[in-house]
Amino acid sequence: DQGELSSEFKFEGKPGAERKGRELGSKTWTPQELEGLMQEQRQKESDAAAAEEDDFDAEAESDAEPEPEVGYHKEELPVRIRGVEKPDGPIQTWDEGVSRGCVAPMAQQALHEMKMHRPTLIQRFALPLIANSSRDLLAQAQTGSGKTMAFVIPIVSRLLMSPPVDRPFFPGAMSQASPVALLLSPTRELAIQTAKHVSDLLHHAGSKMTTLTLYGGETLKQQIKPIETKNMDIICATPGRLLDAIDAGKVSLSFALVVVLDEADQMLDLSVGLEGTVMQITDGRDLPRSDGRQTLLFSATMPDFQTKQFHSVLKAPPLRAKLRVGHYAEDEKGGSCRHIRQLLTQVSDMDDRWERLGRDLLETWGSTKPRREGKGIIFTNRIALAKPLEFALRKCGIACGQLHGKQTQEMREQVVKKFRAGDFEMLIASNVASRGLDFPDIRLVVQFELPKTVEIYTHRIGRTGRNGQTGTSLAYYTRTDWRIAKPLAEFLTLNEQAVPSWLQDAAGGGKKRSRSPRR
Repeated sequence: DQGELSSEFKFEGKPGAERKGRELGSKTWTPQELEGLMQEQRQKESDAAAAEEDDFDAEAESDAEPEPEVGYHKEELPVRIRGVEKPDGPIQTWDEGVSRGCVAPMAQQALHEMKMHRPTLIQRFALPLIANSSRDLLAQAQTGSGKTMAFVIPIVSRLLMSPPVDRPFFPGAMSQASPVALLLSPTRELAIQTAKHVSDLLHHAGSKMTTLTLYGGETLKQQIKPIETKNMDIICATPGRLLDAIDAGKVSLSFALVVVLDEADQMLDLSVGLEGTVMQITDGRDLPRSDGRQTLLFSATMPDFQTKQFHSVLKAPPLRAKLRVGHYAEDEKGGSCRHIRQLLTQVSDMDDRWERLGRDLLETWGSTKPRREGKGIIFTNRIALAKPLEFALRKCGIACGQLHGKQTQEMREQVVKKFRAGDFEMLIASNVASRGLDFPDIRLVVQFELPKTVEIYTHRIGRTGRNGQTGTSLAYYTRTDWRIAKPLAEFLTLNEQAVPSWLQDAAGGGKKRSRSPRR
């Protein structure tokens, strides 16, 4: 039933899924039919288990020849490229990028004006791979490594160096935008930030190319107003709002040459809820098929259980490459964050957590503003704790603001603006700020509550230590966090951090929990 509902939602949207749900709900199954379905499901599970192998060591296409793999071990972090027999190798400077056709001359000048004088490691390797427009790319690198500009620079450069794509456009109330580049992000804040990177690069390059940002929290009518007067070359959007614009007849994807899924693991994760919407965009509307476009997937974490989902939106080998930068455990759940000092404190209950917070902030970060270096972010799983946290931090003399999904878009933008300007020293955030958002000079990340997975933990601590800086992460652990104990201990070991003895015990104990005295 779930498979049929997912398929119906993919092509017919929510009304189709509801209609199919009513049909399935009224169906009566005979014992023979149920036994047949169970046998079919067991066979699918058996086939899936046989194919469930490490993404980098065994591809889902088990009957195909192994893809070529090249390793670069003399860089500051290990680099591996799969799917390209003889890669051209990385660029070392923007000048070399220009000479090799990866960077437009106008973009090179813009990058220097933006104080980006040298490409980061992920940019040095990604740009030559993306420059080949016939090849799709799956790119994985630690948070804060410059992944966003690793796809923005080559996409903007290609559009600057290519003749304008001839697309029909009729101004007025019935006008329709037809972008040539589509950059999708899972959250409003990340879509806004990506659009800013694109706009800044185009502005400094002296280009008149147009961009549009689409996200929830504001009326669609207000956001699509610019389409009435001009076509859009690049659209940065969240999947749901883009689908709204497409279904309203205001956006057509038929001319899109390149599509980016940023934070691809979250975009294609069934549990997050975006996968169905993303697949409607890639398969259920007028976007060219995978063989008629370039598709780029970027993220810091790419678990192997999602391999088939990643490959479903990409071309087949040999027109698909995977780039991985950094140290990763076998399950690929988190990249290297060795430059971030990770401190873990065990607390007995919520009262103990509150008592430790103020003391730890004073010891780790500083007792007064002149003594505190940089800014900080404190993460909590529950929005209900945001207000008490703000009160506690202000009692410690720390100016702070809240950022979470229950706020209006205007409130969230105002908080982000004040935090960037330095009006707030500390940001109290839900997971909305854990992915992709790039705030300058974050030196401390506090996880007041640990997340459910080490992937989210990785993205959270990645808000500090960005672009070669150092940073500190502080997290509080209670017995209820036992599910994350083992992967967290492995992650700390991978990153050459001290693993507390109590965490080693919890990791070794697995699911052994103390029995509640209540029956």
